[in-house]
This record gives sequence, C-alpha cells and structure tokens, in this order.
Amino acid sequence: MKYLSSLLIVLLVLLCGCENKAENGGNRDSSDEIRGVWISVFDMPLPVETEEKFSEDIENMFSDIQNKNFNNVFVQVRAYCDAFYRSGIFPLSKFLTGVQGKDPGFDPMEIMITCAHAHNLKFHAWINPYRILSENDPSKLCISNPALKFIEQDDGSVYRCESGIYFNPASVGAQKLILDGIREIVENYNVDGIHIDDYFYPSTDENIDKKQFDSYSGKLSLDEWRMMNVSSFVSGMYSAVKSASKDVLVSVSPSGDVESNYASHFADVKRWLATEGYADLIIPQIYFGFENEENPFEKTLAQWKNLPRSENVGLSVGLALYKGGKEDEFAGSGKKEWLENSDIIKRQAELTKDLGYVMYSYSYTSNNTEWENFFGK
Repeated sequence: MKYLSSLLIVLLVLLCGCENKAENGGNRDSSDEIRGVWISVFDMPLPVETEEKFSEDIENMFSDIQNKNFNNVFVQVRAYCDAFYRSGIFPLSKFLTGVQGKDPGFDPMEIMITCAHAHNLKFHAWINPYRILSENDPSKLCISNPALKFIEQDDGSVYRCESGIYFNPASVGAQKLILDGIREIVENYNVDGIHIDDYFYPSTDENIDKKQFDSYSGKLSLDEWRMMNVSSFVSGMYSAVKSASKDVLVSVSPSGDVESNYASHFADVKRWLATEGYADLIIPQIYFGFENEENPFEKTLAQWKNLPRSENVGLSVGLALYKGGKEDEFAGSGKKEWLENSDIIKRQAELTKDLGYVMYSYSYTSNNTEWENFFGK
C-alpha cells in the first residue's frame, strides 16, 4: 500500500505538470502580489472515495484556481482538533471519511501540496487552533483525540458552552499541544505557509479562563491579560514555524473591524502589525461593502493601511466573495448593496492591488455574479 501511494503521488505530479515545480517547493510568482483564495472543508471534494478519485478532483480544482489567476491557496487542514494529514498528535478529520480517526488509506494533504505546487500555487496550511467541536458533546470525539485528556483532567484547559468545545487560550498545556501540531506540519510537509484566522477567544465569558486568571498575580486587567495570552500563542507559533523553516510564511487573518479584535477576540492586531516576531503577513477580513453603515470598505481599508507597520510585516486584504447577490443583514442601511450591485468585489480588488487579496471562498468562484463580473464576463 505504501508503494502504491508513492507511485500515485508520482503520477499525480506528472499529471499536474511537474516540470514547472521549483526545487524548493512550488514556483515563486514573479511578483510579490498575493492573489489568494481560502479553501474550507466545505469547498473540498469530500468525503473521499478513493485516492484516485480524490487526486483527480484536486487536480481539477487547482487547475481551475490557477486558470482564475490565483497564486496562493489557504487550505483548511485542521478545522477542529483533527487533521487532513498524517499526524502523531491529532486524529484524521471526520470530514475525510465521515468518521473521525478513520484512515482513508492515503495522505490528502500530501496530494494537495504536490498538485498545488505543480500549478504554481503556494500552499498555506490553514488551522483553527482552539476549536475542538461545534457542539458540546465530547462523545463525538474519537478515542485518540488529545482533547479528551484535557476534558477528563477538568483543570480549566477546555471551555465548554452551548456553541461548542474550545481549548482555553490561557492554558499552557493546550497551547503547547497546538504549537507542537504546527511544528509537526512544517517539519513533515513542504508547505509554503502556516495560516490562522480570527478564532481566538470564543467569547467574552469570564468563566473561560477564570481559574488561570484567579491565580494570576500581575497587574494586568482581564482584557489585557487575555490579549497577552493570545499574543503569546501567536508569537509562539511564529517561533515554532521559523525554528523548523525560515522560509515558511506565517499569516494571521483577524476580523476586519479593528476594534472588535480587541473587544471580542482579545487579539492585539496593532502590536502584531507593528512588531516583528508575530506574523509575516496580516490579512484582515474586510468583509464590508462600500455602503456598510458602521464599517464602509474604503474607510476600513484606510484605517488598516494607516496603522503603524513593521517593514517586515506585510498587509493584504480578505474579501467577502460569498456575499455576492445576498442581503447583508449586518450592514445597516447598506444591507441591500450586495444584492443590487455585481461589481463590488471587482472594485475592492482594484483598491487593494497594492496589497494583494485573499477571497472567501473557493466555492463562490463559480455561479456567482460577483465573480463573473470580476472576470469581466
């Protein structure tokens, strides 16, 4: 079986045009402009049937992505406390076969990386570090899931609520587990980047980390202390990646609303932008239309661009392709803008050409009037 898997990967490289692959993992685009797309677990051809079918589907998807002029893919390889790859820490994802921990018989991420590089696409492994489940039911975790041990310890390392189960960002043990998992990816796979999005503290509930904060003897307020916890993790992630490979890019995609990062997620985005050692690239999700009542796109973009930024930290923009043709209930007086206009993404992409963009998500690049207009069709 191992020999067969290796042979299939070689054949996949040939199918994808391996003659274009750079020696050190994927052709580097001639410019530094990022034209990226997020690929969530819901965009992938899942559940898998056979290795051959998965390889064919991935080839078709990445060929389509290349034809649409993208050059970076941000692929969700750990949506929960699981993995789309061979891990000694996390069980295989339930999205692969329908059952967490069940082996599909091949390594999905190895196939995706090989095909991405053959199509001149940089591959960023996107993880959601703290999320364990989207429901408060530990019985849904397989026996090998490391979160079970933390739940059984009942030492405050895990936060359980109606919306799900999460690792506590203040837990040293949980943070070590997540960082070990990140290091494992960089050491074992030819990824171009490690990427996290805006899933930090799951809520502002004081019970999330009450035990740890009660034992804290410093002078920081709860909010400041929580920001310190998140920044410590982000800094640890950066160090873990760079210690394994200095060439792997570390990126973070926080909320597009600067202040909500502080009020809701305890993410000190201003520090991460202005200080080297947290991220190579920040990609705020500016998922707002031009007529958004509280956060109009151009004003919000200008706010991010005007923040102090280290010369070693890049800034790109996340765009909401998924909103095309829909009413935006959170936009106030501008809620019908996406419904009544089909050129919003095109205009936003033009405004961000100097920074680059990442679009959410791949599924919305088909049968979408916004996308068709973006290509001038």
